[in-house]
Amino acid sequence: MFTKIDRTFALIATLALLSLSLMGCGLIQLGANNPAPPPQPQLPERSLISAGPPFLTCQASALPVGAPNVEGWGLKCTLIQAPDSDTHFAVHLLLVNARGNADHFFADVCGDNLLDGQGDCRSSFFTPPGVTGEKLELFAVSLPSKQLSNSVRPME
Repeated sequence: MFTKIDRTFALIATLALLSLSLMGCGLIQLGANNPAPPPQPQLPERSLISAGPPFLTCQASALPVGAPNVEGWGLKCTLIQAPDSDTHFAVHLLLVNARGNADHFFADVCGDNLLDGQGDCRSSFFTPPGVTGEKLELFAVSLPSKQLSNSVRPME
């Protein structure tokens, strides 16, 4: 009934299915031996920078400013998972416009020493007269390795 070609095709198809079945079992076993990596911190939607580790968290609170066209914030930031060999970090600030684009960049608005890859800093930041932005976006650089952290928008 079956020709030699039909039997050869059936044999090849059977071997292919058996191979796929065995590979599937191997992949399932591989997944069991290698658990998924820990979840990474969520970056804000439309974040301008997406890097890390190290990971930065910041709190920002508006400061009352008496001068017209000047904005101010109290900043408290924490950096974790920086390289153990790094000794300090610097936090930089972007003022983001309503379209989500960076309008102004300010370097070293906060920073301090690192111990075992972790550090905290506090500072007050004031914009120059007439410089405004819809949102703040902060990111850190761990030094001397120059590793870039994730970015955060603490006032969204």
